[in-house]
Amino acid sequence: MTAAKRLCNFPVEWGGLVLVALADLVWAHAIHFHLVTGTRDFLLIAIVLALMGVARGLKAERAALVMEYFCLSLVTTAAYGVFSYLAMASAYGPLRDGPFLAADRALGFDWPALYRWIMARPGLALTLQLLYASMLAQGLIAGVVLGMRGERHDMRVLFRIIFIASFICCIGAMLAPALGPYQVFHIQGRGAFLIDMKHLLSHRNLTFRLRELTGVISFPSFHAVVALAYAWGLRRAGLMGMAMLGINAGMFLSIPAFGGHYLVDVIAGSGVMLLSLVLTYLSFICLPPLPAHARERATTSPPPARFAHEGEPGLDQASGETVPAANGF
Repeated sequence: MTAAKRLCNFPVEWGGLVLVALADLVWAHAIHFHLVTGTRDFLLIAIVLALMGVARGLKAERAALVMEYFCLSLVTTAAYGVFSYLAMASAYGPLRDGPFLAADRALGFDWPALYRWIMARPGLALTLQLLYASMLAQGLIAGVVLGMRGERHDMRVLFRIIFIASFICCIGAMLAPALGPYQVFHIQGRGAFLIDMKHLLSHRNLTFRLRELTGVISFPSFHAVVALAYAWGLRRAGLMGMAMLGINAGMFLSIPAFGGHYLVDVIAGSGVMLLSLVLTYLSFICLPPLPAHARERATTSPPPARFAHEGEPGLDQASGETVPAANGF
């Protein structure tokens, strides 16, 4: 096993994340956005890095793969959390709640009626609320399941879909800002994120704490992206993949009522996921993952014992990693 393999499993993905972090710095300086951080903000990342080091020391490469993916996801959440705030703070157009509500009604969707119907059924409401809040837990589960199966390619695909979709959702929210149905219909006790959204849209005193950042993207719905992306990303994970499909179907249905989204937000989020899937496929053509150990194996070792035929994954016996089917997905 080479040092290059042990150092980093996701070099392209880390590189993209560095670009987002640099964009955060430049953009924040340009609009006088200030981010307050503390030691606690980096504690979890430090713990994960330490666990990754232990796993590599014990030569538990798949455990180390899971830890690196988890660390990558944590840093991405922070970087794009800041990016989303910068996007909303740079939104100067009129609020689009009126057109979005009109589009919902044109589609025959009655948001208040759906909300009242769900809230009149406490068991259903609790279930949907828990499913809506499962996004972070699902990210951890996806990393563990794919990592322990050695599915590096599927992990890269899933990460790139969400990475690209995050960028599109942030820009969409900047170009078409909206506060959502909680604000329009004066729903009490929900929509804590509205405080930060209104603060950002005021363009004044843009100082926020990193650990207090919340979701401020209304259109397109990022939860719709994640629900579809996790269902797609774990489609080859057997029973766990089937379970994740069911969970994400429920999360998808929970988005309007518990995310404070219009139906058009969900439709747009679904479109963003499909576009991100296509762009991810193209990214593997332009930026294929070829770490140093793969280059070395290609020039010094015989071919793997088994090749993947089209539509069928194989096993690279040199690395223990599942090789994607010849069609790439």
